[in-house]
Amino acid sequence: KKKKKKSEGDIDKVEVSFNEGGTWQRAAINSGGDKYAWRIFSFEFWPRTPGYTTVLARAIDDRGNVQPIVSTWNPLGYFWNGIHRVGFMVEA
Repeated sequence: KKKKKKSEGDIDKVEVSFNEGGTWQRAAINSGGDKYAWRIFSFEFWPRTPGYTTVLARAIDDRGNVQPIVSTWNPLGYFWNGIHRVGFMVEA
């Protein structure tokens, strides 16, 4: 009997963090998109001060699976599904 893979859930929510994962805030997921396609999301961000900022983004599926902070390395790059991290400069 073949078991269904744990990672086959549908994306239920996307969260973002501005403090290296200390706290998470829910982002809005745009409608549409196929099960295995990229999903577009948005989050309104109002910076308090200028300077360099890093944001982390993670997805959680309808089974409660959360993206890992770090993906397990492998030579072919399969299952590269870690939390996405983007840095940017906030200017006044």
